[in-house]
Amino acid sequence: MSRLSTRVFVDGLNLMHGACRQFSCHWIDLVGVAATVLPPRLFRIECVHLYTSLLDGKVDPGLPEAQHAHLRALLARGNCEIRRGKLVQSRRRALAVWPEQMAGRTVEVELTNEKGSDVSLAVDLVDLAHRGAFEAALVVSNDGDLRRAIEVARFDLNRRIGVLNPHPGCQSRELTRVLSFQRTIRRGDLMRNRLPDELHDAHGTIRRPRRAGW
Repeated sequence: MSRLSTRVFVDGLNLMHGACRQFSCHWIDLVGVAATVLPPRLFRIECVHLYTSLLDGKVDPGLPEAQHAHLRALLARGNCEIRRGKLVQSRRRALAVWPEQMAGRTVEVELTNEKGSDVSLAVDLVDLAHRGAFEAALVVSNDGDLRRAIEVARFDLNRRIGVLNPHPGCQSRELTRVLSFQRTIRRGDLMRNRLPDELHDAHGTIRRPRRAGW
């Protein structure tokens, strides 16, 4: 039986705020994780597409440098493409609920929202499916907004689409309704797939940072 040509679409910040943070696992080899989750006798991974935004150093000054090292390492590892969105900050008025002495008061809060990554993932999923670039796809996300793109790729374009949920204990019902298969990422999936402590690219040596990247 021939293996299915497969592409993997990773919502980077969804993964970071989910399993990576919950399990304290970083410096992850995304290609390795995909190969662990998808049985190699059935799926042939063509490429991992990562969608993420560059983090700022407002809260943690070392975070941008660590993220940059991780992205370089993924590209040096090979079989990975990266699309970058952007983080947009805004200020709004909201009711405080904590601490107790502030409850009910209106306060100004600063919000950071990611723009572009989820849209790019959805567009690429449908576009590559339409062009026949894959027979199966694995979407690493728990974002219900991706339902329509998955629905089109699966039912209209006849592709096999699965989801690897990076949020243990929280499964999107929107996605569950339209999937060919699903699985929740486990700590072992991440721990067994770390990038080497040192890699090399055209710009020189890439070393694993002491602190966590995304």
